[in-house]
Amino acid sequence: MENDKHHQTIKRLHWYILVLILAFIGLAWMIFNNQYDFASKFKDLNLIKDISDQSGFNRKSKGSISIKSKEDLRRYRVGQPINLQVFADSVGEDIISFDVIVEYDKQAFSEPVITTSLPRYIIVTSGRDDYISITAAQSPGSDERSVFDGNEVLNMTFNSLKPGNYEIKIVSKKGEETTGFISTSSQSLLPQTSTFKVEIY
Repeated sequence: MENDKHHQTIKRLHWYILVLILAFIGLAWMIFNNQYDFASKFKDLNLIKDISDQSGFNRKSKGSISIKSKEDLRRYRVGQPINLQVFADSVGEDIISFDVIVEYDKQAFSEPVITTSLPRYIIVTSGRDDYISITAAQSPGSDERSVFDGNEVLNMTFNSLKPGNYEIKIVSKKGEETTGFISTSSQSLLPQTSTFKVEIY
């Protein structure tokens, strides 16, 4: 009799341990999924970019964004760094973030190094098949005004890999992503874009 009771107690204890293990695994899985989802969203796009893609967001064509060589050159040797400046004009609008889509031949150029001299701006980049998506946004709590008046907003350094004639283009749209500004009045501005043509020898 005592052996039977002892056996039942051990069996019940095993069931309790199994239930606790399953509960722990379930909790760990939920935490992992939430952390992964947050990290992946931050890596691809930041919160401001997600908001700009909402259907209710007010959009209109306004402003411009252009690209030119810092060295004022159109011909570069293979392996020579190509420093490109991106200039923006927001036509008097105060900007809190902007997105730039740069299309280029990945067989001819390495992925560029992207920097900005804008104070208190954070940059997030995402490499795609034939372009790179760039999001720049003011740091939380920043009170800097960002009315772009033809000033430099980004610097991109490419390394050329093979000779030929190529284009590095800022494009208006690729898939669901667009080049544009987000103003402090929650307006999405779609600027005119430009192309940089270059010969590599």
